[in-house]
Amino acid sequence: MFINHKNEPAIFGFKQYAEALKLDGWFFGNSRGSNDFDGCLTLVSFGTPQINLGAASDRYLTLFGSLDGFEDYYRSLTQNEFIQLLGRMRTHRYPEEQFSFYLVGTGLDPQFLAELGCEIELRNVAELCPEAATSRQRDRWRIFQFCLHLAKTQKAITQRARRYADPFGIAEGLGCTQSWISKQFGGETLGWTTFRQIFQCLYNHTIGDGIFSPDDIEHTDLREWLELPPIEVLKVCFDHAKAQGWFDLVEILSTAHPEVITGFLGILAAATGIDLWSDLPSLFTEDG
Repeated sequence: MFINHKNEPAIFGFKQYAEALKLDGWFFGNSRGSNDFDGCLTLVSFGTPQINLGAASDRYLTLFGSLDGFEDYYRSLTQNEFIQLLGRMRTHRYPEEQFSFYLVGTGLDPQFLAELGCEIELRNVAELCPEAATSRQRDRWRIFQFCLHLAKTQKAITQRARRYADPFGIAEGLGCTQSWISKQFGGETLGWTTFRQIFQCLYNHTIGDGIFSPDDIEHTDLREWLELPPIEVLKVCFDHAKAQGWFDLVEILSTAHPEVITGFLGILAAATGIDLWSDLPSLFTEDG
């Protein structure tokens, strides 16, 4: 039985994994109707609770005479299981509290929860636990981490050691070949030169030595290279401007492609009502 401590997360999943995952509850069991998790602030769910497809289709066919619309019906059954699970925290009884509901290992679009008032944030597992990432994500994160090491020790970021200057490069540091490093930048996502430029820009201007996990990576191209989902660019820009000032944001935008800058300014104007010709210049000054 789950002993409810508000700051302790409750873990849900399939009953057959109860021991391995140390589950506090499981789907189709106390994920429905139970008050054992009343007031629990954090609930974590592993997997997707789907009822037997054959049984569901037989029921639908009996009720409606055909399978037209069955896909939407079946999806709603799964969504309802998550809604039931969310209800175990009895959030309506604690209007002053903030609750967190983590859905792990499910391909279900969580936007249906937004209709219930939930704020949705999509994250890749690598952002929360790099050890659980794919092998390619882990390899590329190792490269990124070693680049951080080179930057901290004020060494040039190279794929291999320079013959007469730096005694250490990425290949030597990771114990791999330069050709393997090159393959990580050989696709259409991000080339080596661009990667190095972006890394130096972020390290020197916005993040400093604070890049410690994939959770800290906000640059769109880097996230795509690391196979992480995109984030809300406008929100990041606003947060940065609020923390560092608009003038510093201009310095970052100056490195972007003109189409990116134009797109950002258009979104900024639409979202804030700023007149690009009269109001905007005053923001992008040292005193603005």
